[in-house]
Amino acid sequence: MTVLVMENWRFTPVLEKSPVTKDWTNKPLAYEQIDFTKYGYGLLLGPLSSGVMALDFDGTEAIEFYQQQFQKKPTNSVMWTSGKPGRAQIAYSVPEEYWASLKTIKVGPGKKLEFRWAGSQSVIPPSPHPETGRYRWINQPTCSDDLKTIPKYLMDFWLEKCSPPQPQRSKAVTRGEEFTVSNVTPNKLEKALMEAAKRDSRPTYDDWRLIAFACASECGVEIAKSLMQRHFPAERSGEYDALFRGYDHDKSPRFGSLIHYINNH
Repeated sequence: MTVLVMENWRFTPVLEKSPVTKDWTNKPLAYEQIDFTKYGYGLLLGPLSSGVMALDFDGTEAIEFYQQQFQKKPTNSVMWTSGKPGRAQIAYSVPEEYWASLKTIKVGPGKKLEFRWAGSQSVIPPSPHPETGRYRWINQPTCSDDLKTIPKYLMDFWLEKCSPPQPQRSKAVTRGEEFTVSNVTPNKLEKALMEAAKRDSRPTYDDWRLIAFACASECGVEIAKSLMQRHFPAERSGEYDALFRGYDHDKSPRFGSLIHYINNH
């Protein structure tokens, strides 16, 4: 089976709609690595595919909500459908400056319109579909220009929905303001990393490893690399690739360990 896909997209093998690989969010594959004699394939969303998101319309309610909310037709971009009525997904490219602030959200009546991001995958054509036979392209990618940047009105709406309420913070008796563990969000994670770097921009190896692994346990390895590079720049090429080779999600410290480090450093 031959199909045109974006060169920087990464995938995971699927049966019907479900990934078959354990820990698939940390095991991206190139198109050529998928065994199409056994599986369909899902597009890995977010930083793993260089910042692609999918806007998922799950029925006519989602289309009506979009039209009422934005008073616009969707900007033309790469697009596909399962073949079921009112079902379609549109892919957009997201500028890197927004990656850490985004998460998957569902909006509208019945939560039928989904902004899909890191930690999600979208099955794309010509993968098999259990009810319609196969997924089908509406606008198939033919070159890099076919994938459009997400329109500003959608980006602004999404960012607003991803912005958490101001987290409640308590005052420590001797160390000033403390962070709390509850309601971990990308914005809160970013603020915690900023605070950790402010307190010690060159931590010991063990502390640096704790910060990096705690970050990865909340947002995945690829986003963690980007965030760590921003706040704790690598001293040599490949430093974070080498560090995360030892990452084990099940054994990794969590966000609470990062908060403990900040509040007690």
